[in-house]
Order: sequence, then C-alpha cells, then structure tokens
Amino acid sequence: GSWYHQPPLEAEGEGEGSKRSEAKIPMPTGICALFGGYLVFSWISFAESFPLTRRPKVDLGCQMTMTTADAAGTMKVRRHVSPFVSSNEDKSDNGTSSCLVILNFPISRPPSRVFEHLWDQSTYRICADGGANRLFDATTVSSEEAVPSTYLPDKIKGDLDSLRSDVREHYEKLGVNVERDKCQDTNDLDKCLQTILARSDTSNEAADDDKKTNVYIYGAFGGRFDQEMASIQALYRWSDAFSYRLMLYSDETSAFLLPAGVMSEVTLANIIENDDQSEVAKRQVGEGVTCGLIPIGCRCDSVTTTGLKWNLDGDVPLEFGGLVSTSNRIVEDTVTVQSSQPLVFTTEMISRGY
Repeated sequence: GSWYHQPPLEAEGEGEGSKRSEAKIPMPTGICALFGGYLVFSWISFAESFPLTRRPKVDLGCQMTMTTADAAGTMKVRRHVSPFVSSNEDKSDNGTSSCLVILNFPISRPPSRVFEHLWDQSTYRICADGGANRLFDATTVSSEEAVPSTYLPDKIKGDLDSLRSDVREHYEKLGVNVERDKCQDTNDLDKCLQTILARSDTSNEAADDDKKTNVYIYGAFGGRFDQEMASIQALYRWSDAFSYRLMLYSDETSAFLLPAGVMSEVTLANIIENDDQSEVAKRQVGEGVTCGLIPIGCRCDSVTTTGLKWNLDGDVPLEFGGLVSTSNRIVEDTVTVQSSQPLVFTTEMISRGY
C-alpha cells in the first residue's frame, strides 16, 4: 500500500571505494500528471490575461535555430539597403514608405547632416514625447514663431510627461496632432511604433517585402545606457512586425537587427575616411566601413559572412564571454550574413562637410 518502493541500500564496504547510497523517493506518476496539468493550465490562463494588442509578434530566434526556405529548398534572401544609399527621389518608390521617430535626445543646432538626411528621406515624422522638445530647440527660432518650421512633425505621442507646455502650444498652433497614451506597459518609442504600424500595411505578411515601411529611429545612442538598451529592445520586439526594417541612428553610429535563418544582404554607404578633398567627398554622409556583429540577447551558434575583412565561417559561435565581432571592416559593396540566431549589425556613421 506504499506510494513508493524503497530501493535496497548498498552494504558498506562492497567494492573498492564504495559509499552508502541515499534512498531516492520518486514522485508517484499520478501526482506528477496532476501537478503538470495544473501548471500548464495556469500558464495558459496567465498568458491569455494579456491583451493581444499589447503583445507584438515575438521572434523566437533566440530559443531555436530557424531556417527559411522556399519549396525548392532555396534559402530566403532578405535585402537591407541603407537610406544613405538611396536618393531622395526613391523614398516613396515602389510603394515603400519611410517614417522617422525622433527620441528625447539632444539634436544639434542646426541639425546634423545625418538627421537632415533621415528627415528628407521620410514621408511621416513622429516625435516620441520629449523628442518634440529636442526638435523645437534645434529648429525653431522662438515659441512665438507664427510660420511653419521646415521641420514640422506629423505627430507627437507618448505619456507626455516630458513635453514642455510651450512646445506643445507651438506645435498645436501649427496643426500638429498631439496624442497622450497613458499606458505604462509601453515606453514612448513603443507608442510611436504602434502608431506607425497601425497606419501602414506592414502587418500584412502577404505583402511584397519591397513595399513595406522603413522606420528610422533617431537619438537611439549616446544617452543613458538603459535608454540605449530600450532602443535595442525595440529591435527585438518590433523588427518582425516591420519585416526587419527598423534602424537605430545617432550621429556617430547605427544599428539594425538581422533575422535568423535567412541570407541577409546588407548594402550601406561604406564611406572611407581619407584625405580626399573633392567636392563629392566633402558632402558624403552615411555609414562608414567599421562595423560589428553583436549577439545581444543570446548566443549565436553559427555565423557565416562575406564582404568583411575578417569573415566568419560558421565554426565559432558569437557570444559574450567568448567571441564578439567588433571593429570589423566592410571591404565589398554588399555584405552577406547568415546566422542561426538574430544578430545586431552595427556601423559607424560619417558626416563630412561641416
């Protein structure tokens, strides 16, 4: 009538170096099933308590290796082309739109050529709460200015705990929509990305990958470390919803997320710092050739690249505490990356001219 069977104990001294074994009491099968079922039910109930609107699709690349291929077994190719390669005339070409999110980080006065180019490339601009203060301070003569600024955002959104009253009044007079979102489960960047996603067709997975929305996030680096990590978190949380077209920028660096299990073809400006004094060289702005592949969030078991000075052949994993590819250099027009888990691709930014 006992729940378990007491295993016999080894007699002391049996065999050289033997020790007395401890008795093990296994859990009865019925109790395991009972508690296992209860835990599964509890987890499902807990997960369903969160509204789906607050849970964007999550890429499980850090938990498993994903390979995307067509019916013929050919690996899917995903192309990433920098906005500093495309001309201004291409910003709405082939149905692709581009949006600029301005974060609460100082903008030089006048704005840098990096910011200026991203603004010109975008068809929709949204300030994340205090980002409107930064835009105002960098581009507006005074709050009494009655004429529209060259830099007029389409929307200001956030919990508005940082937006100054004079800035709000100024932009509202010029017809800028100001929206308060009091939700504390999302930060101001999340709120802006929700707006962009709602107004675009990027959630339509059947749409042509070349006809989706590019999102440029300016002010992502250079401030507090936790805010920088919040920007990186946005890449992991939202990139799948935007078909991996989210790009983080500051005047010094850029970063974007490469998906797992596909062949990523990356084409950047690839500006080389040198003594060239030609007029073309003096006006160059965009990504430089110094780059890195960063395994944030999880170990990347296999990475294969082409187009870098120090290419990776897939034999050595990338991970913190092990190998991380930093200070690498781009040596070809297009870099290809194939990885078993998502990777952050980062580059320097170069702005020549002033």
